[in-house]
Amino acid sequence: MTRLPYEEEMRRNAAAWNEVTPIHQSYKTGQDVLFRDGGCQLDIVERRYLPDLRGLRVAHVCCNCGQDTLSLANLGAVCTGFDQSEAAIAEARALSAASGVAADFVLANALDLPGA
Repeated sequence: MTRLPYEEEMRRNAAAWNEVTPIHQSYKTGQDVLFRDGGCQLDIVERRYLPDLRGLRVAHVCCNCGQDTLSLANLGAVCTGFDQSEAAIAEARALSAASGVAADFVLANALDLPGA
């Protein structure tokens, strides 16, 4: 099997996520209200291992459409989410705006981030 060059693999992966993001989001309703009301969608196992996030800066790599990032923000973190999918970042930004929960969302390949 011939391996694709890195750039081509990343381009195809981003294109696939851009294609499935609208489908993935189509069944998720009421998220803006959940987060506006201070909600968190992290499960109990994830939350058990988190420290007190109040005031901490969190970089959430591969944030997808921002739900976990906004959950972290509602736990007190100052969040920046990173994802390579333009569609996912657009959804994350829209959810942040609609919910009023502040977070920054940046289009970026995780492997291109400093320290990756």
